[in-house]
Amino acid sequence: LTAYDGEPVAGSFGDILLWWRVQVSILTWWQNVVFVALHVVPLVALAAMWWSLASVVRQSRRESVFTAANARLLSLAGVVIAVGAPLLTVATWAFHRWVVDSSQLAGRVEVPALGLESVPWTAVAAGLALLVLGSVWRRGVALQQDVEGLV
Repeated sequence: LTAYDGEPVAGSFGDILLWWRVQVSILTWWQNVVFVALHVVPLVALAAMWWSLASVVRQSRRESVFTAANARLLSLAGVVIAVGAPLLTVATWAFHRWVVDSSQLAGRVEVPALGLESVPWTAVAAGLALLVLGSVWRRGVALQQDVEGLV
């Protein structure tokens, strides 16, 4: 990597992949914690969401799946995806800025600006679709309660 002033930048331990790869020296303890959190928290949230949705599928084999709890679960999953994905993007960008600004690259390398093209629009759309599905599910719960005992 060559910095803005034309001098080579010495690197060693950590990589940050932006549009190019930058190697920085040892991260601080807090930077390591944030780095791990940025990778682990989304995976844990995704695993919990899939586990919960799998429980809805298991429930559908035994009883009615149109319950208020399942409607809330779908809506919650939608919010987590629609809000969480852009939040993760911003947090990752802020982490990259923090690492670069606190490294030997400070003032020599610039982290690209965060723009609307950085927003994971597919994830936002999927989250909004789950919110709509949760709303439809609540309507299904109400309809099921209306016709209960009539058949």
